[in-house]
Amino acid sequence: MASKLGRLKSVGIEELWQVPLYCPVIFEDNSHVWGGLHPEQMPLGQTALFKVSLFNSPVIEWKNKKPHTKFTVTDGQYNTMFTLFGDTRKLVETLNEKQTFYVSGVPTVFNGKIYLNEAKIVPDESVGSIIPVYPGKAGKITPENVRVNINKHLDIAIPLASIEIRKKLIKHFKSTQSLRQYLQCQSMTLETILFQLHKPDSLSMAYTALSIMTKIANVVAADTLLSRATEENIVTVPALFGADYRALVEKIPFELTQEQSDIVNESIATIRKGEMLNGLISGDVGTGKTAVYAVIAAYIAGRRSRCCVIA
Repeated sequence: MASKLGRLKSVGIEELWQVPLYCPVIFEDNSHVWGGLHPEQMPLGQTALFKVSLFNSPVIEWKNKKPHTKFTVTDGQYNTMFTLFGDTRKLVETLNEKQTFYVSGVPTVFNGKIYLNEAKIVPDESVGSIIPVYPGKAGKITPENVRVNINKHLDIAIPLASIEIRKKLIKHFKSTQSLRQYLQCQSMTLETILFQLHKPDSLSMAYTALSIMTKIANVVAADTLLSRATEENIVTVPALFGADYRALVEKIPFELTQEQSDIVNESIATIRKGEMLNGLISGDVGTGKTAVYAVIAAYIAGRRSRCCVIA
């Protein structure tokens, strides 16, 4: 499998199932083409996509031994200008052969003229879509080539990635419902989440999928660290027999949920057996993490042992 990955290996992807886990950092919204270049109708200060043609030949200039190319484009009635940096010779050849093309940028007024800042030529096949933008690696693979190569593998890689993710998540959640509550995702499957991450139907779906995958990544990272403490390498520590934790719980002005009680029970049982406890308490704001570790800390303190809580 790894032999098919090519330059994706340069960004840390070693196995096929890891391909869908390489997340975009932002998404470009190419779903709407702006109506034209009318100065009074352009969305000043906002990224927008325009359909244009060359008004005249692009001009290549040099500064500090580095080239930049100035373009003047038209919609047939109004003009605007933008600059692209780097070697654009092949791009200029391509644009000279085309009747029209697409450019995205942020319209800005300067000296009474409209310029496109942060301009970028958008391929025809990307128009009408939400395009994920991935981190590349200088000298190895460009962000665009990362996107192209990831797309090649998604159909096979997404089911494989879903299997691997489930293996890791199932160890840390008592039920599917508790997992969905943590992810704040009540309906989508892992396969759907991964698909929307790389081929989103809308901008909102793209960022929803990215948010969910960030939470999954937190759990998977913690699982990787915790898995190093295997049963064969359990560290023996002095057993702690503190106060009955239920007496401590009674002093809390609310009742612990079943999930909180289960975590406290499991943690204290490990401490009482004299085994090193490696654990991760995860959850959104207001889900009761503080109450859980406070009870565990109080139990340890009740045995006159030291406990440190770092916030």
